[in-house]
Amino acid sequence: MFFFGRATAVTKAIAFRDMNEYNNFLMDKLAKLANIGSVQSHFVLSEGKTETAYPLTQNIQKEKGK
Repeated sequence: MFFFGRATAVTKAIAFRDMNEYNNFLMDKLAKLANIGSVQSHFVLSEGKTETAYPLTQNIQKEKGK
Protein backbone atom coordinates (compact mmCIF):
# COMPACT_ATOMS: atom_id res chain seq x y z
CA MET A 1 0.00 0.00 0.00
CA PHE A 2 1.30 3.45 -0.92
CA PHE A 3 0.22 6.85 0.37
CA PHE A 4 0.74 10.05 -1.55
CA GLY A 5 0.28 13.62 -0.41
CA ARG A 6 1.62 16.01 2.16
CA ALA A 7 0.42 14.38 5.35
CA THR A 8 -0.62 10.79 5.78
CA ALA A 9 -0.36 10.55 9.56
CA VAL A 10 -0.87 12.98 12.40
CA THR A 11 0.27 12.29 15.94
CA LYS A 12 -1.34 13.99 18.89
CA ALA A 13 0.45 15.43 21.88
CA ILE A 14 3.46 13.41 22.93
CA ALA A 15 5.25 14.85 25.95
CA PHE A 16 9.00 15.40 25.84
CA ARG A 17 11.23 17.04 28.43
CA ASP A 18 12.86 19.32 25.87
CA MET A 19 13.56 19.78 22.17
CA ASN A 20 16.67 17.59 22.37
CA GLU A 21 14.59 14.65 23.60
CA TYR A 22 12.04 15.32 20.84
CA ASN A 23 14.80 15.47 18.24
CA ASN A 24 16.24 12.16 19.45
CA PHE A 25 12.82 10.51 19.21
CA LEU A 26 12.23 11.95 15.75
CA MET A 27 15.63 11.14 14.24
CA ASP A 28 16.58 7.96 16.12
CA LYS A 29 13.20 6.24 16.35
CA LEU A 30 10.45 7.58 14.10
CA ALA A 31 12.47 8.53 11.00
CA LYS A 32 14.29 5.16 11.03
CA LEU A 33 11.11 3.09 10.73
CA ALA A 34 10.99 1.18 7.44
CA ASN A 35 7.64 2.62 6.32
CA ILE A 36 8.49 6.28 7.03
CA GLY A 37 9.59 8.21 3.95
CA SER A 38 9.87 11.68 5.47
CA VAL A 39 8.91 13.51 8.65
CA GLN A 40 7.68 17.08 9.18
CA SER A 41 6.97 18.85 12.46
CA HIS A 42 4.76 21.84 13.13
CA PHE A 43 4.33 23.60 16.45
CA VAL A 44 1.57 25.91 17.63
CA LEU A 45 3.17 28.67 19.68
CA SER A 46 0.00 30.52 20.60
CA GLU A 47 -3.72 30.36 20.02
CA GLY A 48 -4.93 33.10 17.70
CA LYS A 49 -8.66 32.84 18.32
CA THR A 50 -10.65 30.70 20.71
CA GLU A 51 -14.16 31.55 19.53
CA THR A 52 -15.37 29.77 16.40
CA ALA A 53 -18.96 31.03 16.23
CA TYR A 54 -20.00 34.28 14.63
CA PRO A 55 -22.55 36.21 16.75
CA LEU A 56 -25.49 36.45 14.33
CA THR A 57 -27.87 38.14 16.78
CA GLN A 58 -25.67 41.25 17.00
CA ASN A 59 -25.65 41.67 13.23
CA ILE A 60 -29.41 41.18 12.92
CA GLN A 61 -29.99 43.89 15.53
CA LYS A 62 -27.58 46.25 13.70
CA GLU A 63 -29.37 45.64 10.38
CA LYS A 64 -32.76 46.46 11.96
CA GLY A 65 -31.38 49.71 13.34
CA LYS A 66 -30.36 51.01 9.89
